[in-house]
Amino acid sequence: MKYLIFLLLLFTNPALACKSYIIGFRGLDSAFDHSAFYDYAKKRTDCTVVFNHNEYKRAIRFVNQLRVPYELYGYSAGAVTAMTVVKRAKRMPGYVITMGAYYSTDVDFYKYEIDYDNFFDASGAGQKSPGIHVKNVAHDRIQRYVTEFFK
Repeated sequence: MKYLIFLLLLFTNPALACKSYIIGFRGLDSAFDHSAFYDYAKKRTDCTVVFNHNEYKRAIRFVNQLRVPYELYGYSAGAVTAMTVVKRAKRMPGYVITMGAYYSTDVDFYKYEIDYDNFFDASGAGQKSPGIHVKNVAHDRIQRYVTEFFK
């Protein structure tokens, strides 16, 4: 009976079954290349979860209940959400990656002593945060580009 209860708890609480997470944040209007995200995540972790850019409160609740390492992945407006989670979560992520952040978005995670990478397309021209400016890659293709870049 104790074994059965343990198995139920293990499979009903995903935080117990996963050794780490990558938490993705979609852009406006749920824009997100799920295929690129999952291909990227397969290289780094065993579990993923994705939130819309405006679901930062749900994401913070999720992060605060985690007992395993996690990373953040923000696309477009989701980059703002990644920064919001960093500012409000009880525990910092091990790494943050953003793609396609708008030029006025603060994605400088250095001040939080977090490892991070930012990739900017044309919408990020003039961006003051550190990162890689990728020329000739469309906004809706930057996630795929990053996934291929990190092979």
